[in-house]
Amino acid sequence: MRWQQLPLEVTPVLPGALPVLGWLAEERGLAATKDY
Repeated sequence: MRWQQLPLEVTPVLPGALPVLGWLAEERGLAATKDY
């Protein structure tokens, strides 16, 4: 297990984690991309 942020560097990623990672990117002022 490894902490990640967008863009992802590891796989597999649980589908439920993608919206959370997008939200975290927005909170940090980073551009969330849909190219996971």
